[in-house]
Amino acid sequence: FTVDNYNGDGIVVLNKNGKPNIVNQMNGSIEFQADGVTFEGESYEVEFDAISNIENAEIKYYKGLREISKPTDAGTYKVVITVPESATYKKASLEVSLVIAKRELIVEIDNQEVTYGDDEEAKTYELIAGELAFNHKDEDVFEVVRSEGDNAGTYDIYVEIINDNYTVLFEKASYVINPKV
Repeated sequence: FTVDNYNGDGIVVLNKNGKPNIVNQMNGSIEFQADGVTFEGESYEVEFDAISNIENAEIKYYKGLREISKPTDAGTYKVVITVPESATYKKASLEVSLVIAKRELIVEIDNQEVTYGDDEEAKTYELIAGELAFNHKDEDVFEVVRSEGDNAGTYDIYVEIINDNYTVLFEKASYVINPKV
């Protein structure tokens, strides 16, 4: 998205690494662009491109009403950028939202079948789409569990999300406990 509450002469661009950069600010205006920001497990911050030569800019980040050092987790953040007046630039200030989207995964869960009295088997699945961010492992993000019950019958196998930075899509599978013969 692009936010331009001022004159549109300055631009803050989110670079390929997911970090916004102010590349120009000339007439007391700043524009902020942040397209496609997805949780990566690392902090996002506004950085100034060397060609802009902007000094003493103040950047503050907020989660709700609380000021934070830098946004990391999925969610909506308020970013307040203030560039003081100098010999080169007029004073400019901009308050925008930075949305870090949850990373999406798709998990395919295998149906399972056991006989009553046998040990419960580990639930098997495959991550068929999406990638984990940073150094996360499956068990840091979600757990494959089944409905409670130990009697012969059919139970659901599903995913419980452990990490709020992810959305996990899945179709329930069946865990069948057959009667002992």
